[in-house]
Amino acid sequence: MLHFARWKIITITATIILAALLCLPNLLPKAQQDVWASYGIRPMTLGLDLQGGSNVLLEVDRADMREKLQTQAASDTRAVLREAKIAYSNIARIPDGVSVKISKSEDMEIAKERLTTLLQPQQGNILVGGTQVNLFALEALPDGYALKITDSGMSAKIQSAIQQSLRIVERRVNALGTTEPVIQQQGIDRIAVQLPGLEDPDQVKNVIGTTAKLAFQLVCEEQPGGASQTPPQDCRAYPLKEQVDAALAAKKAKGDDKALTEAELKALPQMWVQTSSRATVDGQDLTDAQPGFDQNNRPVVTFRFNQKGALRFGNLTKDNVNKPFAIVLDDVIQSAPVINEPILGGSGQISGNFSTQETGNLSIVLKSGALPAKLNIVEERTVGPSLGADSVRAGFIACAIGIVGVMAFMFLPYGFFGLVANLALLANLLL
Repeated sequence: MLHFARWKIITITATIILAALLCLPNLLPKAQQDVWASYGIRPMTLGLDLQGGSNVLLEVDRADMREKLQTQAASDTRAVLREAKIAYSNIARIPDGVSVKISKSEDMEIAKERLTTLLQPQQGNILVGGTQVNLFALEALPDGYALKITDSGMSAKIQSAIQQSLRIVERRVNALGTTEPVIQQQGIDRIAVQLPGLEDPDQVKNVIGTTAKLAFQLVCEEQPGGASQTPPQDCRAYPLKEQVDAALAAKKAKGDDKALTEAELKALPQMWVQTSSRATVDGQDLTDAQPGFDQNNRPVVTFRFNQKGALRFGNLTKDNVNKPFAIVLDDVIQSAPVINEPILGGSGQISGNFSTQETGNLSIVLKSGALPAKLNIVEERTVGPSLGADSVRAGFIACAIGIVGVMAFMFLPYGFFGLVANLALLANLLL
């Protein structure tokens, strides 16, 4: 007669009971599954193909990155030549960079030496051999120089942006509370995001497709409406959020759900804000952002700076009391309040006619950090679970037929020992 130690029997029995409890939520309706989930016992997580959800493909906006690099090159060129006291004129954009004319021929060599410091070495990716490459190339012109964006430098810049974006998108997706998301690079300049169970593509777009570049900028004294519609020096025009929302609503009413084009944004009423560093506090120094409500019970986002950002923000508000400053998010002015008193605590709030969901999404993207490059959504699909349900049903039927056949085959020839083997098989299925 077979004899088993009592501790073995207790251990095996307890293991089987625990496995049965952990499997039980898979057989319960959704409402009861949520109750079990509060105790840490969740059903099996199904992927996008079985559960349904959202599938989004993001791509780095090369044109936007090139434009930003040109703006940066023009600003840096102006700064180094002024520092070296070199007379210049006509810093102009060319198709692949910027050009500058040097006023005096005797300054050409020193200008070349100073402009060489702007080449910006980048760590190349595997496509360029993993070696260091320059983002810009300096070319001599008859009366000056041109800083041109190199192909290898652009590829390295995009690769770096993709690697940073992967981490930021992952943090944003995790904040949405989805289970088993798939976030991976696809090709050189794309990111594929699969979110099982999340079937709201608008929320996905608002959270993972937003660059979240935040800045606090003083408003220019001169504003559109006079004879000139061109921003003064060191000023830039941005549309107002209320106008953008109204334009989007008008497009949606016509059955068009696409974002506003650059031309449509420029056609909206604009506000001019200062772009100099002394009139700007960058949002990259934010350490926290939370949704909340103001004293009038309107949804807002409260934020807090780190020590460096708090100092800059405090100095900006202290030196410009009674002047308006704009809160600019992704090149749209959210609001432009007047600085009534210095804000020295390093915290504040962003208001702008938000909905509760918008403040929640905005706090997520601000906390996770700004994307290093603009990501365009080139493909979005909401996958229904109907195909997944068919697959689950077919798998269940196949499993039932298979296990009944195996148990019959084991029991008929072997009797009692076949029954023991069948019980072990059921226990293994639970595990």
